[in-house]
Amino acid sequence: MNIFFRTLLAVGVVLSIATIAGCGGGSSSPADFSLVQDETHVAAVDLVPKVADENHAAVNTADMLVGDAQLTKDGARFGEVFIVQIVVAEPNPWAPKRTEDVRRTELNFELPDGQIMVQGTSTYSNGDWRLTVGKPVVRPIVGGTGAYAGARGEHTGTRQADGTYEHLFHFVD
Repeated sequence: MNIFFRTLLAVGVVLSIATIAGCGGGSSSPADFSLVQDETHVAAVDLVPKVADENHAAVNTADMLVGDAQLTKDGARFGEVFIVQIVVAEPNPWAPKRTEDVRRTELNFELPDGQIMVQGTSTYSNGDWRLTVGKPVVRPIVGGTGAYAGARGEHTGTRQADGTYEHLFHFVD
């Protein structure tokens, strides 16, 4: 197995273990709410060297972005979000219908009364790490701590024209 696939497998295992460890068991759902994310600070991590040959362009799969941003709720500061994105698929000769990058995203919302973990995949246009303005992305809520222990439901993230993000949390029993 080449280094690319071993690295990709290792990253997937680590993120999966972190997800399982973050899930808890609760009996009632928190009330739905929304948050606003300020400007995001992002750094790129090149996990795998670019590969190119006579038949294929350089591959960016497995590149990772990490970031963080402040959150507000009803105009008052209300925690921070930590972001990890890994490119899992991109437009390439093997997938001619794919026109956007597919990224696995993990969002860890550190809030005053606990954490909420959100994970899922979504598409990104033209290699941009940001969501398309006004195009909501729905991902699963996979767990939480404190007031959000055992949380599950859906998270909808929408990038606004001013560069902020709106995060809507819908919890289910």
